[in-house]
Amino acid sequence: MERQSTEGSVFRPATAGLLDRIQRRIADENCTFLTSSNYMNEASTKLAYLVSSSLTARGGAALYRSFLINSTVEALSGAMKLARQTSVRNKRHDGGWILLIDAKGVFTPFVDPVSRGVEQAMTPHVVTVSSAAEASQTLPEHAWSAVVVVRDGSAEQSTAELERLFGAVRAQGGMVLLCDSELNLPEVSLFTGPLGADVIVYGESLGGNQVPFGCFAMTEQAYEIWNNDVDCYAQTSTFGGNTFCAEVVLAVLDEQGLISPEQRRTLAAIDTDRETMRAYWARYVNPSMAKMEMIVGMHLEVERANGARLHLDDGREILDCCGGFGSNFRGHNPPDVPADVLAVHEPDHDYYADLEAFLTELTGFDKAFPAVSGATAVDQAAALAMLANPTRTKVVTFTGNFAGKSLFAINLSKEGPQVTESDQDAFRPYYHDLVYIDPFADDAERRLQDVLSGGDVALVWFEAVRGGMCEQMPEGVLRTVERLRESGGYLIGVDEVLSGGWRTGHDYLAHQQMLNHVDLVAIGKAMTDMLFPMSSALCTQEVYDRAMATDPGQVGMRRRYFRNGLGAHIAHHALRKMADPAARERAVAAQHILEEGVRRLAEGSPLFGKVEGKGAMLRLRLDDRYFPFGRSKFGVLLEMAAAQMVFERSGIFVFMLRFLHRTMTTEEDAREVVRRLEAGMHGVRPRHLYRFMASRMLFAMSAEKLSGVVAGRLARPRYVTGE
Repeated sequence: MERQSTEGSVFRPATAGLLDRIQRRIADENCTFLTSSNYMNEASTKLAYLVSSSLTARGGAALYRSFLINSTVEALSGAMKLARQTSVRNKRHDGGWILLIDAKGVFTPFVDPVSRGVEQAMTPHVVTVSSAAEASQTLPEHAWSAVVVVRDGSAEQSTAELERLFGAVRAQGGMVLLCDSELNLPEVSLFTGPLGADVIVYGESLGGNQVPFGCFAMTEQAYEIWNNDVDCYAQTSTFGGNTFCAEVVLAVLDEQGLISPEQRRTLAAIDTDRETMRAYWARYVNPSMAKMEMIVGMHLEVERANGARLHLDDGREILDCCGGFGSNFRGHNPPDVPADVLAVHEPDHDYYADLEAFLTELTGFDKAFPAVSGATAVDQAAALAMLANPTRTKVVTFTGNFAGKSLFAINLSKEGPQVTESDQDAFRPYYHDLVYIDPFADDAERRLQDVLSGGDVALVWFEAVRGGMCEQMPEGVLRTVERLRESGGYLIGVDEVLSGGWRTGHDYLAHQQMLNHVDLVAIGKAMTDMLFPMSSALCTQEVYDRAMATDPGQVGMRRRYFRNGLGAHIAHHALRKMADPAARERAVAAQHILEEGVRRLAEGSPLFGKVEGKGAMLRLRLDDRYFPFGRSKFGVLLEMAAAQMVFERSGIFVFMLRFLHRTMTTEEDAREVVRRLEAGMHGVRPRHLYRFMASRMLFAMSAEKLSGVVAGRLARPRYVTGE
């Protein structure tokens, strides 16, 4: 038996308590993944309140707002993004410089994996020092967006010295960030001595290093630049909205005696009253997003979740075609997990080695690197590519691409389908040597050939099927990228976080029928089985060997850091179940039924235009003749309103008209989705959607009676379940 070593991993082996907790959740059919970080739920609300009130009680500010994500690395990235955008908003010409005090060098390798220096690093303009004294000497070199201190409890990090440093940074107009992920429970210092910091970062230690978790708590003043209906989406994560990890952290804090009697009373109120929960979520998590939730009806109360169905508190049974925006591989709470995974899980066994062996057999790639989200998988893959091509720096990507929102991944998402920041170049400086190509432009192939023939490209990165738009990259662009690979000397990386896992048909990876040679791949959503944040980056043996030749320490760190036995065990089990040829054939047949039904609806409806994508990855587009707003804010609102109309009238939960039904679906489920769509949306015309959106806006303004008059009968359900 291959035993797992925890050395170098941020995670510890799963305890019996953790296994019991996830087993009880499955038995109770709790909803773990629904939407991304914008999922309003009790666990996240309680945790955000608890962090804020604990900091306030121990000398902090009056209010903190917390974003919950998947790792310290992502939380620290989000905090730095906030500092950089604050500088941009305040028109400070500080170049986005960050001074990072990281005595043990925990996070330095994630900033500059190829050791190219602060200008050419993957995350540029981050200066790392080992002490406050060294930071004070470095301070005059730049104007700073922020100083970050990774506190580790050592005597060298004296409060007086830090306060002097912070005073100097604040005098310049910079922000102060504390990273307390390296403080271990039950140290009371975890919430003590915030030193007036603008942002405090927590990580895996808050959950006993059992589950993927990250959090950054912002003072109300620091958060203010994100407190609007655009920037409130600046930092989200698919797995950040999961209720399981938040629940684990709450349990650990309780076990360590870090919850006061007064806090318990508030936690009980959040648990028992839905309106209290919503009010606290708006106050302690994301007020602007809470308003949007009310407009588009995303504030669902899910009593139970099983397979493709959500059972709401009002008695309705909803078909889930969102599932964590595509994480719904086999649906909610697969019933075989308790017996096949949890009951036989051996904490010391190296389940990631098992998963890696299965992935290499399934995909043809040779090595797998663990990650905890789509963004961390992209970051892992990009770092490996740069290590394998150390003499080159140029990265080529495409407009419309989305790769996540970490400090490197946003380079590959900046020209993507989502408008998530209201300031031009909000998170500057971006990676220094990046080229965007519009793949649908008339001259795309010519421009691409010119760039790729230059002899200086390290990596070409893209989604072969673009997740946000559900559209395939043009054939000529793919052929150009592949044809010039050998002579151009670059690596090809493909993001399959959303499109992978048989979501688009017979093949595990969508690009397998499009490209003959790919060097690196990021995969994610299909591996979670809707239970546990999990993803990976895959690469060929050649990429691995070249990266090892450049820096074996860096490669080794990335092989170990996110290694999690329970997540790997769950993922391996899910993939083995779906890899069965008979199961795949049944799922593909059901996907065809769903796809044909959605296309038939679009053809016969005056509301909708064409359908993008295929299989269990479809985008139903509004007709451009009546809704000519593209990806503007108003256009996004219309898509969200149309999705809400589908929810109300057809009993189907979709996000922005993206139909991401569970991959391993059944013909019965597929036919039920189509039947409900046809019944609920029959006769709906463009004017009805405009009127419906106006009613939701009025509802959000608390004009409920007028909202009902405007909406009329439009939001009344027309579907009948069980027929």
